[in-house]
Amino acid sequence: MTGCNDDNEIFFENLTGDETVERVHPNERDKPYPREEHELYLNPVPLIVPKTARAVDESLEFELSQDASFPEQGTFHSGKLAWNMYNTHKELAVGEWYWRFRNIDRNDRVGAWSEVNKFTVTGKEPVFVTPEFAVFQQNIPTVYPRIHCFLDEDIKKVSPIDNSHREYRELIARTNSAMNHVFTTANPYDDASTLDIYVFDYLYTAYLLTKEQKYHDKMLEFGRKLIAYNVQDKQLFAENFYSASVIKILSTIYDACQESLDGSEKLAIENVMTRILVHYYNSYRGTQENHIFDNHTWQIVLRALTQGAFVYCEKSEEAMNALEYFYELWTARAPASGFNRDGAWINGTGYFNTNAYTLYYMPMLLSHLTGTDFLKHPWYQNVGKFLVYSWLPGTATTGFGDIGGPELTPHRVRVAFADFAAREIGDSYAAWYVNECGNTIYNDYGLRLYRIARGHITYSGPELNEADMDNFVWYQDIGEGVASLI
Repeated sequence: MTGCNDDNEIFFENLTGDETVERVHPNERDKPYPREEHELYLNPVPLIVPKTARAVDESLEFELSQDASFPEQGTFHSGKLAWNMYNTHKELAVGEWYWRFRNIDRNDRVGAWSEVNKFTVTGKEPVFVTPEFAVFQQNIPTVYPRIHCFLDEDIKKVSPIDNSHREYRELIARTNSAMNHVFTTANPYDDASTLDIYVFDYLYTAYLLTKEQKYHDKMLEFGRKLIAYNVQDKQLFAENFYSASVIKILSTIYDACQESLDGSEKLAIENVMTRILVHYYNSYRGTQENHIFDNHTWQIVLRALTQGAFVYCEKSEEAMNALEYFYELWTARAPASGFNRDGAWINGTGYFNTNAYTLYYMPMLLSHLTGTDFLKHPWYQNVGKFLVYSWLPGTATTGFGDIGGPELTPHRVRVAFADFAAREIGDSYAAWYVNECGNTIYNDYGLRLYRIARGHITYSGPELNEADMDNFVWYQDIGEGVASLI
C-alpha cells in the first residue's frame, strides 16, 4: 500500500504489528447501527438492528429523537415492523440523535426498550431522501403490461419497429432461438435457466417492440406448459438464482398474456409466485438488512422477486408485504451496500456486469412510481467515472474478481449501462466511455428495450476529452485509489 507521497511507503504489517486480525468487518452486522462511533454516509441514515434482536414471529418498533427522553412531540415512531430496519424517509436535522427499539410479540405484547443508541448528523452528509412506501403503493398501475411501466409512453412512440432499425436484426435473430426452443425433458422447469432469457429478454422485448402476435403466443405456450406441471419445493428452492429465474419467467408471462390467461391459469401462476415470495421474504428479513453484501440477492434475486410481487401485489397480501420489504431494503442498503457513495463496485469488475440490470431497473421503477429520482443517490452520480477508470478501452481492468485480467475490450453490459447513465444522469464520463467503445453497445440485449425506447434522449452532460480527466481517483468509501496515464 502506498501513501500519497511516494517516498512514504506504508506496509500493512507495520500497522498491525503482531496482532492477529480475525476480521475487518462481520459478514452480518452483530451490533445496532448507527452508533456514536459511526460516521454517517447519508442523511437520513437507516436504523438497523441485528437479526438476533427479533424472533421469527415478532415485530420491532423503533423510536428516534433529538431528545434522549423521547417525548411524543418531535420523536419519530416507526410503528410495528416485520423486519430489522427503519427508514424515516425524512431529512434529519444537524445535531445529536438518540434511538431505541423494542420487540412486539404475535399477541401485541411489547417488550422493554433497548439501551439508547446515539449518533450525530454533522450537516456534511449528502442528503438523499426517499418517499414512504405508501407513495409507491398508491401509484402501482392497475393495467397490464406493467413491468416496464416507466417506458410505456416511450414504447408507444417507437413501436412497432421493423428491419429499418439498426437493432432489429439482432433482436429477431435472438428471438428466433426462443421461438425454436424444444424442451429437454418432460419437466419444463428443467429449462428455467434458458427460458429466463428466452422469455424476458427475447420474446417479451420483441413483442413489446414489434407487436407481433407470434411472440405473445410463444410466451403463452411456455406459460401453459409450466403451470400444467406441479413443481416441487425441492426443485423450486434448490438454488436462489433458479428461484429468481422461475418467478421472472412466470411474472413476465403473467404480465404479457393477461388477456389470454383464464382465471385458473392466472391463479396457478400466482400460487407458484407466492410460494417463492413467501420463502424469500421469510428468509431475508433480518438477514439482508445486516449482511454486508449478499451477492446473489443484489445481483439478480431481489430484482426478480420485486418484479414478481409487482405484477399482482394488489391481489395478494403476501406479495404486497414482500414488495414493501424490498422497497425499504433498497432504501436502506442499495445501490452498493448502502455504505458506498463512490460509484465504485467493490465486488469485482466482472460482477458489475451481473448487477448492471438491477442497477438500471430498480431506480427506474422506483423513480417512476414515487416521483423521486432514485438516480440522485451519490453512488449513481459517480458511477460514470468508475466505469472509465476501472476499465479503460484498450487496457486491462484495474479491478479484480471475474473478468479481472488481460481482456482489453470492456464488456458490452458495462457499455450499455454507461449509455443508460449518460442519458438518464447526464454523466459526461459515461458518455465518453460509450463513444470510445464504439458499436459494442449494440451487442447487448439486456438493455435493448430501454435503448430503443429511450433513444430520443441525448447525452446532456458537457463533452469531455482526455485532457479534462483526472490522473488519480480516490474511492474513499471503498478504500481504493486508481492512477491513470490517460
